[in-house]
Amino acid sequence: KNLWSKIRPASEYFSDVKNGTLPNFSWLIPDFERSEHAPADVKKGMFYTVKRIETLRKSSLFAKSVIFLNWDECGVFYDHVVPPVIDYYGLGKRVGCFVISPFVKKGYISNVMYEHASILAYIENVWGLEPLTDRDKYANGFEDVFDYTRISQQSKGT
Repeated sequence: KNLWSKIRPASEYFSDVKNGTLPNFSWLIPDFERSEHAPADVKKGMFYTVKRIETLRKSSLFAKSVIFLNWDECGVFYDHVVPPVIDYYGLGKRVGCFVISPFVKKGYISNVMYEHASILAYIENVWGLEPLTDRDKYANGFEDVFDYTRISQQSKGT
């Protein structure tokens, strides 16, 4: 089967959430104008992101969703600490990542070292998939931020 046929335009996001047809995994990347990359208007990027998060959060799909909101080194606030060297490419500057889900531990701030490949590692761990590369194979997968007992409680209606 052609894997490219699985890629859907971001313009379908709102109707997919409304109709309950959002794919099990969606990766939303804004166009440059809403990317928060200089010289783009940061406010446009913020409104783009918040509108999509709030649309999902207010839908019935949110009860079984995880949102990873992260940035690259585009000039947003980032940590001044030099990251450890893990391979030839390095990790780049440390940037923020928010995990938004009904299953996130309330008030929890993780001290685990993550990277962009950690999102892939999490997905691979949840669905029992083989890692795509060594980078995600050895990345930490965000499992520490979740309280999985809430999944079983929700399925029981509690």
